[in-house]
Amino acid sequence: MNVFDTFINISNNKVSNKTIINDIAKSFNSKVQVLKIKNFADSEINLNLKNFPSFKNKTILINGQFEFNKQNSINEQLMNLFFVLDTIKKTMPKKMILLIPYLPYSRQEVGINNHLGPLEVVLNNIQNTGISKIICCDLHEPSIIKNFKNLFIEIRFDIIWQNLIKSLKIKNIALASPDKGGSSRVKRIAEALNIDYVLITKKRIKDDLAVPIKLDGDVKNKTIILIDDIIDTSRTAINACNLLLKNGAKEVFGCFAHGILSKNSSTLINKSKFKKIFVTNSVTSVSKLKNKKIDIISVNDYLTKQINTKKYD
Repeated sequence: MNVFDTFINISNNKVSNKTIINDIAKSFNSKVQVLKIKNFADSEINLNLKNFPSFKNKTILINGQFEFNKQNSINEQLMNLFFVLDTIKKTMPKKMILLIPYLPYSRQEVGINNHLGPLEVVLNNIQNTGISKIICCDLHEPSIIKNFKNLFIEIRFDIIWQNLIKSLKIKNIALASPDKGGSSRVKRIAEALNIDYVLITKKRIKDDLAVPIKLDGDVKNKTIILIDDIIDTSRTAINACNLLLKNGAKEVFGCFAHGILSKNSSTLINKSKFKKIFVTNSVTSVSKLKNKKIDIISVNDYLTKQINTKKYD
């Protein structure tokens, strides 16, 4: 039985419509209702409230996928989301569930004086719009769930990577985490596959740049799968790849849940020593990538099954 009455995608001319929710709705024999938004000349959002549809007494799954591009900043997309969610709430739906595979500002969870950082502002604004549950994937810092009890449903991509690694059919293989923060993820997957794993310690030089300084574990003559939640500028991943090869690794693959791939990261990856990297379609901008070294793994079927088994009380 379908727990959702309505599936919503928020659309404007700057953001791709190739979203996960289309396949999710289709699996439930439903169609996605697209809420098209425009902007006034001064860039303010124009929701066309006179013609805004009513969702009274509906249980709604709302797509909150993001795209990283020069035309539409992540902050603009967040503001659009807040306004749309607040407007939906005022039509008196029964329940609003937000699917937001990649959570913006998830790397800025730490603030000052032991307070949460900018991420708290994002989550508070989402809660204030009436959202009862947020479905996220591979959170950068899972501990934030404790600060927002009963709000999060986290879906991990461990099984996605396990199946991918099995399909590669490579012998003498080991997993690697590019930093201490991702060690628990790599350990879980390695134990599930009964293979070895190694850890890299990194040092942050400046914003958007960290360099590996230590490798714990043996990688000599092994194929290494580097696993992390986010690949952004790609420099941290490439530096980790180089360190692994320097220490005798035969070849290095990369698996990343969220392919932000900002600036010239795609070009850097193409020139890197990675054999290949894999990213999911958690953000919509990856659909535009054209790079022989980057494979996009669709998580649509997996998310559909997971979402259908969760409770939203």
